Amino acid sequence: MSRRLKQWRDDHESFRATQFKQEWHPGKVAQLDWTSLNFLGVTLAGVPFDHLLCHLTFPHSNWSWASICSSESLLSLKLGFQEAVFRAGGLPHVLQTDNSSAATHRLSKDEKIEDPQHGWVRPFNDAYQLFLADFKVRPQTTPVRCPNANADVESVHHTIEG
Repeated sequence: MSRRLKQWRDDHESFRATQFKQEWHPGKVAQLDWTSLNFLGVTLAGVPFDHLLCHLTFPHSNWSWASICSSESLLSLKLGFQEAVFRAGGLPHVLQTDNSSAATHRLSKDEKIEDPQHGWVRPFNDAYQLFLADFKVRPQTTPVRCPNANADVESVHHTIEG
């Protein structure tokens, strides 16, 4: 039994057990993610206002900008990214997201892509790639089920949520 468990762990958790030093350079990478603000209980005319923040952070400086949106969609990503880089006064070389369907394709469990640098990833959808190509920004994703790889933007979410 112990040998089977070790083999399973080697097959399924080897990336998660490895830690990589994250070294950020000014303006090179931006991280984008969404977080729900429904816990605030905001209402408009007595009706609950369900909303998210589309949040972009530059990990080197932790400069951040967030935009209110109604869903984790490609449209909210585009609007949030454009507003953030306008406010920042410049573009990153790389935009890192998690495996959100706004940026990546949903794959069946048999359709995995292994990236030697990032583990298991999902491919980017065409609309997302075209959007970033217009800005000459390279897309990058975090490994599947590894939210800690987007740690800077995720840590701000935890600050917001209290």
